[in-house]
Amino acid sequence: WYYIENGQITWTYTSLVKYNGAIYYVDRSMIRWNHRGLVESNGTLYYVSNSMVDYNFNDLYEQDGKYYYIKNGQVDKSYTGIYKYNGKRYYIENGVINPQYTGVVENGGNYLYVTNGIVDENYTALTYYKNNWYYFDNGSINWNYSNPIYYNNAWYYIDHGYINWKFTDLVLYNGTWYYVVNGVIDFNYTGLVYHGGG
Repeated sequence: WYYIENGQITWTYTSLVKYNGAIYYVDRSMIRWNHRGLVESNGTLYYVSNSMVDYNFNDLYEQDGKYYYIKNGQVDKSYTGIYKYNGKRYYIENGVINPQYTGVVENGGNYLYVTNGIVDENYTALTYYKNNWYYFDNGSINWNYSNPIYYNNAWYYIDHGYINWKFTDLVLYNGTWYYVVNGVIDFNYTGLVYHGGG
């Protein structure tokens, strides 16, 4: 198949061409059936397989060192979120994996910690995000965690995955009772404390 311009083959035309309900990739005025990759047309990147736009393709695709999020055969620049690919979860930003991003990402009601564009399942730490401190365990907030944690020369009480600055009570940790005031263990307090549990 050849692309004809003004009645002749110019051998210079390279673009996508719509024909009989399908879109074909024409390279130097000729359909090259073995072509696979992303092709730009009018500001949109399309996924081409066997020289045709494949509207059934929905996955990540790597080209020139970048991974693109393809939905229905084209790069979905509106998508920002987490996508699982080859056993790892990646952070997609505007349709492309962002390997520069390190930080917290909200995903379907959960918070995940991303390192260099990949959900870091080894990340376990107290982390500041949106005006609060959260306890991340293996890359996501552990909402079941309620224990003291040592951080930055102080002991904080993690109440169901985050520092609850309103929490004041006794807590049992490793066989010892500690007095927590406003989310922090108060090692200077000496006196009576009421505890609802006894």
